[in-house]
Amino acid sequence: MARSSNCSGPFGARPQAASTSKHLWRSGIYSVRWCMRCSSVTRRTNGRISPGSFVTAEEPPATYEQEVFAWGNEKPWRGRPNLSNRDQFGVADVVTNGSGDIVAMPPLRRKPCFARPEVILRHGKGEEVRFVRGSHRAVVNACGRCPVRNACKSVASERIRSAPAIAAAVVEWHKVCAANGGQPRFTGPVCGRAWEQVKRAIAARGPFYSINDDFLKREAEEAVREQRAKWALAKSKQRRNNRIDCIARHQLPPCADLRALVSERERREASLLALWQTTNAPLSIRKVPATHIAMTATLTADAWMAAVILRAMGGKVSPAYVARFLRQYQRHQGKSADALKARMQSDLARVAVLHDEGVWRPIHSAADLDTPTSDWQDFDLEDDEHLGEADREGLLMSLWRAPPPVDRAPTPS
Repeated sequence: MARSSNCSGPFGARPQAASTSKHLWRSGIYSVRWCMRCSSVTRRTNGRISPGSFVTAEEPPATYEQEVFAWGNEKPWRGRPNLSNRDQFGVADVVTNGSGDIVAMPPLRRKPCFARPEVILRHGKGEEVRFVRGSHRAVVNACGRCPVRNACKSVASERIRSAPAIAAAVVEWHKVCAANGGQPRFTGPVCGRAWEQVKRAIAARGPFYSINDDFLKREAEEAVREQRAKWALAKSKQRRNNRIDCIARHQLPPCADLRALVSERERREASLLALWQTTNAPLSIRKVPATHIAMTATLTADAWMAAVILRAMGGKVSPAYVARFLRQYQRHQGKSADALKARMQSDLARVAVLHDEGVWRPIHSAADLDTPTSDWQDFDLEDDEHLGEADREGLLMSLWRAPPPVDRAPTPS
């Protein structure tokens, strides 16, 4: 199933391989892709979008006018998530301010049509005429089956009365219908035009306030947090399985771990340079001359990162193996193999001192960088499924660029 990359639903952009899509689909002339929080249906009309038309799923109604015209259509519920009749209450349970704004009511879910004047005017009768088994019959529609219908009609009627422009347009529409057959009509050159004016008056008034919208917003935010927690758990399991595979195959860790380790290495190098300029630095840092502190900070951070990667590959961690790994990725600072091996012995000892004295947080593997919601939105779950060992080596080489071999002392602050 395809997924829109610019969905405006409450969950926002999603990781590429996260679970199932949060859209509902309908087929036919009203084909739409409906997001969980969208409240309007639109249709494409000869490539143009009008207020009363339907737009595609990629373009949900952007204005209140489009919503009003969509809800005032013949079949406003088609293409939407199914309505729920689980929540039930009466007229006395809904409190308004006298102008159609709802200030208190029980929670109401999956009823975006509640108290909309255009819906009550067109469908509030509770039945509609359909062609059933060879004849036209009056059947109960969604309004007729709604358990909160009385409260809905009460609030919608108050909203119509509270707005003089809407009330005047409704009166004029009734007069036109009475002069053209007597029954309320919504189509045709005369009645249809009057009904359009009613919808335009409702759209010009603007949306009415409902405290239920605040409740639904909080509920949607909670659903966002729960869904992201599920995605984070799935991501954590994926990373753990990938790390186990890398250890078994003696390969570089997953790309997400490489990015996280390179970022942490840069932070540690910067912190080491800043620590050297203070008076409370450990002795192994204070005794480094100013002409060598840049190379020392770089090699110490490199030694820490190389040791973590070697552990993630299931290999041994020793000055010789760390020096060999740094030479493989051109991080030897121009030193020979023997000189770099001897240097790594002191640098690894310095890393242990920084861990013991609390200067650096002990991180012995990429898993120590994980958090409860571990960056699920930054890296796709499929990131490592299509990248082989050679691709990950290239990624590490590009992220872990070789510094110039010439030392430069930092400028004292």
